[in-house]
Amino acid sequence: MRYENNEIVINIYRHHYFPFITRVIELTLGFGIIYGLTYFMTQSFSGSVKFYAFSILSVIYLLSFFYVALIYWLDKLILTNKRVLLVEWKTLTMRKEYEARINEIQDIRTREKGFLSHFNIFDYGKLQIDTASARSIIIFKEAPDPENIKHFIYTNILSYNGREYARIIQDIRNNTRIEALQTETT
Repeated sequence: MRYENNEIVINIYRHHYFPFITRVIELTLGFGIIYGLTYFMTQSFSGSVKFYAFSILSVIYLLSFFYVALIYWLDKLILTNKRVLLVEWKTLTMRKEYEARINEIQDIRTREKGFLSHFNIFDYGKLQIDTASARSIIIFKEAPDPENIKHFIYTNILSYNGREYARIIQDIRNNTRIEALQTETT
């Protein structure tokens, strides 16, 4: 991912922490069951076999935990003054990048589930950004406070359009001044 000239990162959003915590709890419970089964299966074996079995399970658990944590940390929604970028890691070696230019954004939709989304700890959902071209749709799942992100992007669109409008007006004024100077010299 490369930034364009004069592109400034305004904000970076990562997934909400609650789904990450639930994944870690699921992983821990799953490995707890596997630890229990391994304990009962290795009772007749020697101490060194038990040690190696639990060591291998512990390494697999730690690798799984770091994988889940890394994917959680690397996924992000980046808002710049010119674009909205989504960097989504599918695996540790494969990532997908999606982008929508600020001036092409047509619609931003959010979806939060249930009554509990009114509480900050459960305030996460899906943010979908549609552009003028149908090929550029950004879907950011597990977004923290999607309504706030939506309003922040709309504010950025308004300021971008205001800057573009001011630049066009300035260009028009500059061209009329140049034309006026050209008519005076002839």
